[in-house]
Amino acid sequence: MLKEKDKQFAKYSQKKFEEEINKCLNLLLFSIKGQCYKNKAKTIQEWMDKDRKMQELYDNTPTPQDIRCKDCKTSMTYTDKNLHNAFDPNAQMTFMFKCTKCNKRQVVYKDGSEWKYDPPKCPKCKHNLKTDLKFKGDVSIFTSKCPKCGYKDKHESDHAQFQREQEAKEKKDKELLERYRKELCLSDKEGQEYIETEEAFEVAAVVRAEEKQKYDSPVYERSLELKKTKISDLETILTKTLEKEKYIKLSLGKPDMHQYVTVPFTLQDSDHKREDRTSVKELEKLLKQTLEDTNWRLMGNSISYRLGYLEGTLRGYEGKEEMMKLAGLKEETKPKPKIDEVKQQKYAYNNVVQLAKLFGEHEGIEAIRTRRLEKEPDGFFLNDGKVGYTCGICGESISGDNTWWDLKGIRCSDCQRNLKAGVVPLEIFDDNYGYDVVVKSWQMQSDYNIHPSTLRKLCRLGTLKSRELKRLDGAVYERLFVVNENEDFFKEHPKKPKMKVEITNSLSKNLKRNERAS
Repeated sequence: MLKEKDKQFAKYSQKKFEEEINKCLNLLLFSIKGQCYKNKAKTIQEWMDKDRKMQELYDNTPTPQDIRCKDCKTSMTYTDKNLHNAFDPNAQMTFMFKCTKCNKRQVVYKDGSEWKYDPPKCPKCKHNLKTDLKFKGDVSIFTSKCPKCGYKDKHESDHAQFQREQEAKEKKDKELLERYRKELCLSDKEGQEYIETEEAFEVAAVVRAEEKQKYDSPVYERSLELKKTKISDLETILTKTLEKEKYIKLSLGKPDMHQYVTVPFTLQDSDHKREDRTSVKELEKLLKQTLEDTNWRLMGNSISYRLGYLEGTLRGYEGKEEMMKLAGLKEETKPKPKIDEVKQQKYAYNNVVQLAKLFGEHEGIEAIRTRRLEKEPDGFFLNDGKVGYTCGICGESISGDNTWWDLKGIRCSDCQRNLKAGVVPLEIFDDNYGYDVVVKSWQMQSDYNIHPSTLRKLCRLGTLKSRELKRLDGAVYERLFVVNENEDFFKEHPKKPKMKVEITNSLSKNLKRNERAS
């Protein structure tokens, strides 16, 4: 456990600091357990293969023939064999022979070459030591002597005691294994969940990178600039443009709602000098120019002309891929996927993968917006036709057409105007933004227990200084209280403590069960 905190963690209490350290350690332990389970079958198989290889080497290595004594040249008799350096990948078989005449022994390898004993060296003078081994019951006595300097070392091994110690150790290890197996080892179910989660994260990383990379293409940037225009807005835009060129009385028919939205239209050409072919060509050109930045297109060769009356068909596009094609995406041979296709399909709808896809899309879009700042360094309105953005200042839900974006975040047009006018402090967008910098009106009630009517009274009396955010008509829609402008008040009125919720054992079990089920 880490006891000392760096300066960057000084704001945390020791208890909170240790809690966070334990979270990290538990996450690390879980990862280690998961990797052990993942490699379990492979590791066991490697052990078995190694043992099998050593056993086959021991059983199947042929005994060398015609081994003769180095001294008397008499044929020697095979007495024993041994696997030399059994724990080494390059282990070799050695064979012991005994001379039938002089009783001398010799150890050789499978090819008949002699195994040479390398005697230990004296730690003092480096001379070869003379060794001697004696047995007294279960005790072996190994003695080393140096004939040059007189160095002597004696080592006794009690084999019966060693056996007892080994048995006691094995018993203790078995008890520890049984006691901590569940805590330190994953079950088959937990192990499979870990493997699937790891694979999902692997797919998620690739999906996130691929999704982000899409937005490096100018085609994607162009697709984001295309405005998704509703049918009512489309009619207004076309009517205004067409009437300038003397195409009048535009009427949209009943739409066909299948794969695409197709809408028939009719109109009249009020320019009596324009002939039928010219009228059709100029209308086609005009419609293409007008619809270029929208998600609508004129269907090819759909315009017909009779007696100044024209009709044709418009097609609307909605999906991302469809918008990409409108922006100029060409069908090309797909590159080889960076991950196994079967695995990618298996986890395509996994929550982790879907979340990674969203992150990749967000990062890609943010990269495009950041590049746009080169031309518009002060920021810009998104104008992407999307809804669901939330202003970073007032918290109101806003559409993309009303959302201002720059590196400090997003905000509605009203808050941007107030920011530009200096009403809102720039510090609100710092990393330290929160109760230490600015307090919003709703937070005064939730965190300081001050009723809205009391809050308004305190503002009227000047006890509290507020920054009023106003709309174009002058209506106040939010009040901000800068902490350093109201230091005395916030010293006298500290935040109320957060409510602590105690979870009973049964409730805790239910929560954990629901968490696992989800």
